[in-house]
Amino acid sequence: MAPIISLSTRGKTLATALTLLAPGEMCVNLGTSESTEVSLNLRTILSKSIHFCELFLLKELERSSVAEDLQGLAQLVANGQLNPRINVQAPWTEASEVTQRFLDRRITGKAVLALA
Repeated sequence: MAPIISLSTRGKTLATALTLLAPGEMCVNLGTSESTEVSLNLRTILSKSIHFCELFLLKELERSSVAEDLQGLAQLVANGQLNPRINVQAPWTEASEVTQRFLDRRITGKAVLALA
């Protein structure tokens, strides 16, 4: 089962994404930026056994330990199971320049600023 992750989606976009899922696949919706009203064909969704999950970061932070989650992510990176795509590593003193590179879309991955 390969999930479809739809970022900040509701309304027609979400309804369309759900119809594109294969039987047993999952849609994880992270927040919303579109209309909160959505019309769905429940028969289509239920007959395909589609899984739907709504994820709100603030609620997730209340449910689990941030420290444990970060430790889990660090372990995945250490094991080579997760590639964070770090494209820039720079000292904190270069924060302004790195920010400008983000704004100019010259950085496609993550930037890490060292404090020490």
